[in-house]
Amino acid sequence: MKTRLITAGVASAIVITLLVFRFTIALPIGLAIIGGIGVFEIIRAAKVQYNIPLFIISEIFAMLVPFINAAYLDIPFEPVLYTFFALFAGSVLIKFDTNRLPRCFVAFLMIFSLVFGLSCAHNIFYWNHGMFYFLLAAFCAFITDSGAYFVGSSVGKTHFAPTVSPNKTLEGSIGGLASSLIVNIVFAFVYSYIFADGAKINFGVLIITVILASLAGMIGDLFASAVKRTYNIKDYGSI
Repeated sequence: MKTRLITAGVASAIVITLLVFRFTIALPIGLAIIGGIGVFEIIRAAKVQYNIPLFIISEIFAMLVPFINAAYLDIPFEPVLYTFFALFAGSVLIKFDTNRLPRCFVAFLMIFSLVFGLSCAHNIFYWNHGMFYFLLAAFCAFITDSGAYFVGSSVGKTHFAPTVSPNKTLEGSIGGLASSLIVNIVFAFVYSYIFADGAKINFGVLIITVILASLAGMIGDLFASAVKRTYNIKDYGSI
């Protein structure tokens, strides 16, 4: 409980900071730091930290992309992505080991997903009402996870993925989804009247979006748990 509350507090502070300084260099700096920390924990979780070239290439990729997205570096994203893939593959071959190869590709998948996700988060800010969509995505992730935890801890009985995550329950998942719907509907009302001059809300689209985003978050959480189970670790890290 204490750890989750601390994590929520830190995450909220980071989100608020990114919102306030979203059109300054602070945004790519913040995303680069988040990406760098994420890459570090992914590589350690997959147990491929022995491969120093792979680690360096991945860190450079994660910390470079936010500045490319923000146009602080005049470099096309596609060549950078292809170069990362080529160098990553080369680093795998430098220290090739048939037993470690699957770990390297798990790390690649997670690193690519992390960096691409942060790129999407950056680009969302430049949409019309981008702040709303960014917070919608954040709420779908955080509120679904928190709601599932509290509801599951209280009334959860039906374990639906015991081999992947023994504590996950159907009741908790439903509670997390319901929590996300309630919070995001209230948030849409508040945002509409404060920032959008009472713009009409399309509840059908909003509800479908929240459900899909929350389910995607649950699937991502289960995948992350599957990686932990595969490599026999309890947590990705304390950071």
